[in-house]
Amino acid sequence: MKNYLAFIEREFNEKFETLIGMMQEQLNNKEVREQAISEAREQQCWIVDFKAKLDNTLAI
Repeated sequence: MKNYLAFIEREFNEKFETLIGMMQEQLNNKEVREQAISEAREQQCWIVDFKAKLDNTLAI
């Protein structure tokens, strides 16, 4: 059990550190941050459009 927990902790820590590094880079890099914001806005528009279509379909 200890070996399993140690393995899981190593794997989690490695992935977590990678994710934190990527997020830190995005926060520090204005171009990357602006691109991420742009992509998020596009996704938000798609979600709103999809929801409207879904609402129309369910209303029928």
